[in-house]
Amino acid sequence: MAGPGFEIEPWEIFCDFEEQIRPHDGLCAFPDCRAPFRAVKAWQRYCCAECRRADQAEARRVGHMIARPVLIMRETKHAKPRTGGALLNSSARRYVDQVASRWREARTVRAREAEARTLMAPKLSTAAAGERP
Repeated sequence: MAGPGFEIEPWEIFCDFEEQIRPHDGLCAFPDCRAPFRAVKAWQRYCCAECRRADQAEARRVGHMIARPVLIMRETKHAKPRTGGALLNSSARRYVDQVASRWREARTVRAREAEARTLMAPKLSTAAAGERP
């Protein structure tokens, strides 16, 4: 099976500078986890590889949902007003906006729930964590 026929750098490389200047909040970026962790690298956003893989899989599913509408948006970008192309462009934009909004809302709810679970979890004392008091 042939690939898409083009090469483009991943988002993480494309926005490297912007990601580095964005402050890290100390919580895992995967909304189902949100565990506190200390980033070793400036670009690190996940507490572990499992969370990174799970978040990437979720993004891939959403990407598959919006791939065709995004392509249609680009193909019909300069369609004349009140034509089929313009209507299709508008429909594709609304769909992409709707998916993005619902995905963001769902992630926010899941993150809040994960943070609440983290706050309610019993705290380990320093001694219990294996360090000397």
